[in-house]
Parts: sequence; structure tokens; C-alpha cells
Amino acid sequence: MRDEAHGVRSFVISRLDGQPFDPYEPGAHIDVACPSGVTRPYPLCGDPARRDSHLFAVKREASSRGGSRSLHDNVQIGTELSVGAPRSLFRLAEGTRKHVLIGACIDITPLLSMAYGLVALGAPFELHYFARSAERAAFLPLLSRAAFEAHVTLQIGIEPAALDAYLSDVPQDTHVYTCGPVPFMDHVVAVGEARVPADAIHLERFAAEPQPASRDARQSFDVQLASTGQTVRMDSSTSIVEATRDLRRQIASEIEHK
Repeated sequence: MRDEAHGVRSFVISRLDGQPFDPYEPGAHIDVACPSGVTRPYPLCGDPARRDSHLFAVKREASSRGGSRSLHDNVQIGTELSVGAPRSLFRLAEGTRKHVLIGACIDITPLLSMAYGLVALGAPFELHYFARSAERAAFLPLLSRAAFEAHVTLQIGIEPAALDAYLSDVPQDTHVYTCGPVPFMDHVVAVGEARVPADAIHLERFAAEPQPASRDARQSFDVQLASTGQTVRMDSSTSIVEATRDLRRQIASEIEHK
């Protein structure tokens, strides 16, 4: 484990049986069962060519309900975790002239494995990394290595509007990949679509950790069928569609047996 930036910790895991992990494509992620019992997806951010270990990073979220908080507080060296096989939903396009990777804060992680893959292929690419401050920019030592340095532009405290200049002269057959907060990605898409086709822009979206239901949302309530006036009791485990469907079946059964 290593603290990569303010609130960001990376985890290197290996299989208990000592065997190598299955191959995976740059941009893939794994599902991690946290000690709290919840499962969360995390992008792999290491070198895909290395199969002896997996590397992923987690930002501790203030509103965490057991995902990031559990990994930060309850995992130590030697902790056993259950993880899923890598899944590739965010892939590098083939046969393209250039790749432009654009990430913000912790969401740089899936782009790191892509950068490893592109270096291995000798493919031309740029990586633009936006962060509020150097203290919040994870993996700076990695990005300063000779293999990456020439490809990386670090944007500390610079607004995403700077993207206008970086994307204004990319070739038409460039593919753009972005991961970050929704407003950030929306800006990348808006700027990118002015230069490249929409299907040449690839996004990685990870949903925020679910928030607890409000007290009112957990309470039971009644739903009335307008056609019959009958009511059915609802709770958080049943949908309205399911409840009314069951009630209609009950009504039909009662009519049939009269």
C-alpha cells in the first residue's frame, strides 16, 4: 500500500496461490469486495504486461458508505481481498493515428494502464492530467519516468478550458479518452466533438457511492388502484409495478372463484 496523494492510496495485490493473473486490456477494471461487505469497481492502473500483481488506487470519499472508507481504514499488508476478473469496458481504439488521454484527479487511473499499453506499442499519444494542486495529483513520480515524461502535460490548478488549445490541432483520425467528474467529461466531449467524430471520444463513468435512503423513503406507504379503489401496502423491498401486478392477480383470482 502507498499514499499517492492527499486522500489517495494505491494497493498492490497478488494471488494467494502465487499464480499470475489473467491478461487484461489497458483501461480494464476489477470489482473489489471491500472488508465492509460492499463491492466497488476500481480501474487497474498498473502495467498490463505485469501479471504477477494488480495495482489499483482508491480516493477516500467523505461520504463513503463502506467502499473507499473501508479500504482505507480496514486493509493492511497481508489483508485478503476477493476481486473479480478484469473487465474491459473502456478500450483503446485500433488503427488510429493518435491517442489523446485526458484525466482529472483520481480518475487518471484507467488512463495510466492505457499509457503503459501505448508505450509498449510505440503509438503516438498525449496524456493531459488536471489536478487542483500537486498534493492532490496522484502518481506524479510514475508520470515523471522517461517512458511517460515526453507524453504528459500536467495541469495544476488550470481550468478544463485549457483543453480548447490542446485539442484544436489534433488530426481528424485522433481518438480521445477521458475520465473525471461529469462536468469535466462533458467539457471534453463538447470540445472534442468540434474536432473529431463523436464515436472517436471514449468515456469512463463510475457512479458515486450510493447514499443512504432518507427516513421517509424507507417507510411503508399505500398505493391505491384507481380502477378498483383497492389498496396495497408498499415497502422498500417491493416495487409499485410488482405490488399492483400481484394485487391485480389476486382480484382476478377472487373473481374467478366467485
